[in-house]
Amino acid sequence: MNTKIKSILMLFIACCFSITTNAQDETLFEKIDLRITGAWGGPHTIFSSFQDDNSFSSGGFGGIELSKVFFVGWGGYTMESNITLENDEVKNFKLNYNGPHLSYSWMPSKVVHPNVSVMFGPGRTFIDDTKNDNIFIIQPAIGAEINVFKWFRINIRGGYRTGLDADNSVSNEDISSLFGGIDFKFGWSWGSEKETGE
Repeated sequence: MNTKIKSILMLFIACCFSITTNAQDETLFEKIDLRITGAWGGPHTIFSSFQDDNSFSSGGFGGIELSKVFFVGWGGYTMESNITLENDEVKNFKLNYNGPHLSYSWMPSKVVHPNVSVMFGPGRTFIDDTKNDNIFIIQPAIGAEINVFKWFRINIRGGYRTGLDADNSVSNEDISSLFGGIDFKFGWSWGSEKETGE
């Protein structure tokens, strides 16, 4: 799993760092004018399934906005549900996971605008509050964001949560699920799209 994490992070870092393109040291970083234009954070929730039953996950996120269209931050979720073991015993199940939260928005100055996002990172499962397993989550999504006020936005999205490396009492299939979610974003965005080269 360390190889997968390194590959994802190296791909993202490669897109953000400067590379020389001519004798005047013009760089990719300067070309796309990547700079901090805001900061956002808040609570988020998703509705999904676990072992063919409905489940609810909640958590929070925070990070910075770059060039009006990129978001780079950190997020986390906690999901609680019931689990039926092989002997038909029903116990409390909890999943915690967190990691980098990356997104891209098109036409962010519009009242309603589309976006894509991905969150990935390590997770832990618990049965009756006893640690059960270490896993990894990859959670891409596509959504529509609404600019309610300059300092408040609502993002409605859907995607798929993929569980990896689950091999103790629960399976990857138990954790993996389609989901629908909503984010409440509080913060501020400064500058204009014209200034950032959009």
